[in-house]
Amino acid sequence: MRDILGSTANEGAVKIANKYNGKSEVISLALSHHGQTLFTTAISGNAFRRKSFPNTISIQNGVVPAPYCYRCPYSAKGAPECGFMCAEAIYDYVQYNSSDNVSCMVMEPILGNGGNIVPPEGYFERIRKICDELEIVLIADEVQTGIGRTGYMFASEHYDIKPDIITLAKGLGGIGIPAAAILYSKEFAVLEKFEHSYTSGGNLLSLAASKKTMEIVARDGFLENVRATGKILGNLLNQLKENYGHVIGDVRGIGYMWGLEIVDKDGNPDVALANRIIDLALEDHKMILRGSRYGFGNVVKVRPTLTATQDDIEEICSRLNKLFSQLR
Repeated sequence: MRDILGSTANEGAVKIANKYNGKSEVISLALSHHGQTLFTTAISGNAFRRKSFPNTISIQNGVVPAPYCYRCPYSAKGAPECGFMCAEAIYDYVQYNSSDNVSCMVMEPILGNGGNIVPPEGYFERIRKICDELEIVLIADEVQTGIGRTGYMFASEHYDIKPDIITLAKGLGGIGIPAAAILYSKEFAVLEKFEHSYTSGGNLLSLAASKKTMEIVARDGFLENVRATGKILGNLLNQLKENYGHVIGDVRGIGYMWGLEIVDKDGNPDVALANRIIDLALEDHKMILRGSRYGFGNVVKVRPTLTATQDDIEEICSRLNKLFSQLR
């Protein structure tokens, strides 16, 4: 485990994959977010981040459709009847767009910044099968989903992803102390220490914060509470959808990681309204909410602290109810 920031963790994971199999191309998902450095911006599936840097990014990256069932790019009726066409697109990329040089696939178990997109059951099983068949290293970017956010230490456990490499950050340091890590099995220990070094590596404060955070999250009942109370949160958010279906098109999430898809009267993404809701939440209801794609998306993210109680969850949803009633 190495304590590094999230962007560098993902860069390091790709380096490991590249050296491990001698290939260099990266596949990621549309709407994905893997960091803010030039490299991780280039391997992310959100083009607006690299708009201002067209001449400084030259990484070969392939983007395949996200498992966004609510707005399926294939207009499919749903999984598994759809045959997981979004996953099968990997074959087309490797055959037609790649020069047989795909090293790894980087993916978030839940696409957080892309719109809290939750893949359907069976999706990751198909992804794992494809990566094994094509000898692609599977990297789970758990910078947002790791360390209890979904009610499991790693979201990979919940979805049984079986990734080759896991990257962590954000919650690893308890939020506030910068820390990150790359987790991998012995066969992927291929880098020399000079191939991925950093000035603050081994920072004792970060290591201490990470150790204590892991200890607390691993305590008996901690994750069980996030899972149980997360179901209550999901039920309450779905009740909001029932009451305000003209505004909330979809509710999706797990644990303490949920998103409300904000739509207009025709069901189209309503980015302006999503941003207005976020502003109203802070101004009138003393709640801090965030939107997807750094304000360019139409999903409002609801992510309570992992220590939130059922009373806290009910209070959050009560305030959300008052907020949405204003929109009428």
